[in-house]
Amino acid sequence: LDTAEMRFGRIGFFTRMRQRLLLKNGQIERAEREALRAATEAPYDAENHTALAQIYASTGRDSLATNAYTKALEIDKSNPQTILEFAEFLLHRQRNIEFMMAIQSFVELRDVDIATKLEIVEKIIGDKGFVRNNLLLIEPLLARMAELYPDNIEVLDLYAAHLVATNKIDKAGQIFKQRMAVDGPNKEALGRIIEIEQYLDRRDS
Repeated sequence: LDTAEMRFGRIGFFTRMRQRLLLKNGQIERAEREALRAATEAPYDAENHTALAQIYASTGRDSLATNAYTKALEIDKSNPQTILEFAEFLLHRQRNIEFMMAIQSFVELRDVDIATKLEIVEKIIGDKGFVRNNLLLIEPLLARMAELYPDNIEVLDLYAAHLVATNKIDKAGQIFKQRMAVDGPNKEALGRIIEIEQYLDRRDS
């Protein structure tokens, strides 16, 4: 890698490869020098700031890591990999409000397919401990997904299930009706709607 740099100049791919190798071999100070030099020489390359953030995070310097991730996202706010990496960093530090904000910004990305977004969100919802302690943070995310994908059955099912679990029965009924409008009348959706209307004592409905 050193020879390549001498012959061809600094190439981002090789620079980041060297940083990863240095980190893997415990040469943290040298890896940091490399990352700082890269960020100084190419300050508008988001990946240089992300690399620096990884080094800071690995050595427990959370404020510096946060600043570096923030800088990277200021340069390229639509990079899904950087957003998810920053989100993981925030989750490990139990900064849950910021974590959910990062996940919501990921959900907003137009270039990421819905299947990938669902995979990420379902993983979060699958952590019952996290959901139990962050109920108020989960609902806005699912509500926003339902706004973005009003015709996606999986999104509507996730949202409706969460509303039922948080005892927002009337709102859940509205989502089940929306789901049936998309998917057509079916036994399961009609059954849930009937249960909700009966629970709310709206027998005419």
